Amino acid sequence: DIACIALAQCGDQSGEIECTPLLTALRPALAGLRVPAIVLHGDDDPIPAASARAVADALGAPFHLLPDCGHVPYVEAFDEFRRLLDAFLPS
Repeated sequence: DIACIALAQCGDQSGEIECTPLLTALRPALAGLRVPAIVLHGDDDPIPAASARAVADALGAPFHLLPDCGHVPYVEAFDEFRRLLDAFLPS
């Protein structure tokens, strides 16, 4: 099974990770999940990449920062999004 998880923003202007209570509360549950996961994040996304990296770390999942991409990687970086998912998903 493949699970998608959307979490609230982490981080502040200094780059320090200050996770919202939602991510803080979910981190132990994320670490306990035993499902294949991949985390993709646009480098121009207004949500700090630190939040997506924290999710990837909690899941033990690979993290990919997509260049020239905002908040909607499946639209803004479709080719790279598809390449990464094709490599991740079983054939």
